[in-house]
Amino acid sequence: MSVNKFNITDTEIEELEKFLLPEKCNFDKERREFIRNFSTLDLQASPGSGKTTALLAKLILLDKRLPFENGSGLLILSHTNAAVNEIKNKLSIICSNIFKFPNYVGTIQSFVDDFLLKPYYNNKYKSKIISIDDDQYKFSSIVLTNDFSAETKKFLKIKLDKIQNIDNIPDYLKRLSFDEELNLVFKTSNRKFLNKSNNLKYSEISNYLKNDKIIIEKGHLKFIHAYNIAEEYINVVPKIKDILRNRFNYIFVDEMQDMSATQIKFLEKLFFNVQNDNLVYQRIGDKNQSIYSGLNQKDEDINEFWKDRDLILELKGSNRLTLKNAEVVKYFGISFTEISGNNIASDIRPHIILYDDTNCECKVINKFLEIIKNHQKEGKIPKKIKYPIKVIASRKEDNNKNTKNKNYTLKNYCPMFESQKVMPKYIYDNLESYFYYFDKNDKTLKSIANNIVNALSHLLYLEGIKYNGKHKFTKNTIYKFIFEKDHEKYKEYKLKLFNWSIKAIQNKADKIIDDAKTYYKGLIPFFDEMKICRESKKFIESKLVSDTSNLSLNQYECSKCLLNGIPVEKNSIHSVKGETHTATLYLETSYRKNTESSRLKEQFLKKKIKSKANKITKQSAKMVYVGFSRPTHLLCYATKKENFQNHLSTIDKNMWEIIDITDNNDKG
Repeated sequence: MSVNKFNITDTEIEELEKFLLPEKCNFDKERREFIRNFSTLDLQASPGSGKTTALLAKLILLDKRLPFENGSGLLILSHTNAAVNEIKNKLSIICSNIFKFPNYVGTIQSFVDDFLLKPYYNNKYKSKIISIDDDQYKFSSIVLTNDFSAETKKFLKIKLDKIQNIDNIPDYLKRLSFDEELNLVFKTSNRKFLNKSNNLKYSEISNYLKNDKIIIEKGHLKFIHAYNIAEEYINVVPKIKDILRNRFNYIFVDEMQDMSATQIKFLEKLFFNVQNDNLVYQRIGDKNQSIYSGLNQKDEDINEFWKDRDLILELKGSNRLTLKNAEVVKYFGISFTEISGNNIASDIRPHIILYDDTNCECKVINKFLEIIKNHQKEGKIPKKIKYPIKVIASRKEDNNKNTKNKNYTLKNYCPMFESQKVMPKYIYDNLESYFYYFDKNDKTLKSIANNIVNALSHLLYLEGIKYNGKHKFTKNTIYKFIFEKDHEKYKEYKLKLFNWSIKAIQNKADKIIDDAKTYYKGLIPFFDEMKICRESKKFIESKLVSDTSNLSLNQYECSKCLLNGIPVEKNSIHSVKGETHTATLYLETSYRKNTESSRLKEQFLKKKIKSKANKITKQSAKMVYVGFSRPTHLLCYATKKENFQNHLSTIDKNMWEIIDITDNNDKG
């Protein structure tokens, strides 16, 4: 296939530069080569290279050439809704064809759901999927274990070594399987758990393990089930592959490094190495930022199976990184590539802050803020910053119960840090949690309002009340049901929802909890006049275990971590992936007694990572690569002096500025 088969001209690209790029900025030779190329390839892009912008340029040019003569279209995928929305928002302004049939723009999950999972599931089970959510699936598993007899529950509690929560039983039972004689054994060790017998315990547990598919048949799926069922569809009806390949001749996958092993393998099976000369499959991403894979020894590292295409294009130029920051970052790349930084604030060297146990808490972060203020006084960092200041770490808290083997985490640097305060999820143990555990960074009412409606959905589920008597109530069907049954009730509920949400984001949830509990109890007979508050009583009335006065606060509100009166955000590396910061402090943490600087000593000394490095070392390198590549101006790394002592004599002082606060006498 011709590389520039659509004859894209320089004039066309120049017109797009005015729309997509800042004033006086242009697409360089690397980016123009990618924009014009319409053959199967990989685009490996450095951090802050503007790869998505280059992809947008290509898609806008294709939009002008739609529809294609053969009736095929474009398949444009990314990993998250946020990434997809970024693409859609830009394209919707200028594109008129790309959102029409036969084209598709969405996440990998929505593509699999819409084209494979839902059609096959609906036909096979003669019903619709209720949820594709790991939390919902786990809850459904818990419901099944609740049906165990008192005898079996007592037995499992003893086996679980003083388990405090019966809800943990499903996770424990996943460790079991059957041996050749159908005894229950542990999967990893084959150690016997329960002999085959006719007693009630064996019968209930073995039936639970065999009938896990009951949950799937009831419409509750985990994300992995979507791919398993889609795979089954392809195997049962192989022709569906040809249908998809003929519909989508051009496949573009952005943020490829964020895909799981399952997702990448699935796309490869569908669209690569197939007998179709019209098929073009382009993967855009950065292998070095694949921090969502290889998280533990059981995970697959995508670098082990993301095999390079015959044609690889590179975007080496970074619009984000300074020359000196780029020089540091590149050595932590698993797949080493040169990174060309820009000239903004290029005279600020990356800093290493050395501390000891006596001055770790708060003082490290305060030193970081002091460095920023000094650079602001010198005019090297603007006082009115465009991007945030952030403090990050690969490990936020240590869940290890063995006090002798405690790991160093973000909480060691900031004792007030409480990561659970802004970790929204779908299902909680009680109604109150939905009013406190929401995304505090969402400046709209969306997060908290969704939470409150989800609480009603879960309450109705506990009471066994279903939409049309068949399906679990969702946010949309709740609104639909109330509106169709009683318009005034609908207005009343929406007003309640608005007022509750306002109070919650004002940290006044405690003022409206009682009203919400009373109101939700009263809604049960509205949805089913034969029901009263019975099964959901504990859910509604139980209290939060934690102090709710603190739970309503944002985790970042620490009086000791302020820059010019503004709280400095502290969080995990995973949470800041894809972000741009003005300044970033990377806090060294430990895992299995080793720290980043101990695993990556050679990279701090400007040496490439060896291909034979173990999985944990490679994962640490990817975390550092992502963390170090966030800032536009200042990069700081904090490490305990004793961990870094052996590096000090050989580290390049022209590359790093060393700040030693162990004796309260800074040494640069």
